[in-house]
Amino acid sequence: MLWLLFRRPKRNYATGMEEGDFEKTLNQLETLVTSLESGRLSLANAIEAFEAGMGLLRRAEALLKEAQQRVEVWSAEPDQPDTVDEANQCAP
Repeated sequence: MLWLLFRRPKRNYATGMEEGDFEKTLNQLETLVTSLESGRLSLANAIEAFEAGMGLLRRAEALLKEAQQRVEVWSAEPDQPDTVDEANQCAP
């Protein structure tokens, strides 16, 4: 069981992201929000949890933005007009 402590997540070398990275970040964020909403944290711990949550939020947003950019790159078809106007200009 000791090997579980040293096991690293698999990395997708095409994207540079670890598998499940977004999901892991989101789960951590949800855990922090639950802790904050419980009202059982001291003020110091609540502030610390809030700061950690903001960092996780920024990480999740960056991962989503990166995923969106990758989808846009793969969705773009070369040699195709981007708009209807451009398509009409290319027509004979």
